[in-house]
Amino acid sequence: MKNNNIVKKATPIGTEYFKSKYNVTVKFTDSQVFAGYVYPQVVLYGYVKGDVNQKISIAINYNTYEVEHVGGPKWMFESEQLFGQGALI
Repeated sequence: MKNNNIVKKATPIGTEYFKSKYNVTVKFTDSQVFAGYVYPQVVLYGYVKGDVNQKISIAINYNTYEVEHVGGPKWMFESEQLFGQGALI
């Protein structure tokens, strides 16, 4: 699968994940697709809509399209105790 197709498929998954899990709307501005022999993962980078300083990221396995890691501002994780599931950036 080409990188553009991976990003196209992962973007709505990432958008919906942030909306449903953290009740925030995000805008993705960049991505990084790792080679399958390294790790089948796409990382989407962006920000919370309305504030470009509130950076977020999400790592999605592009074989399963499951969310593997989320990063964002501290306040986003304070409402939930996500021990080990979220990283602060």
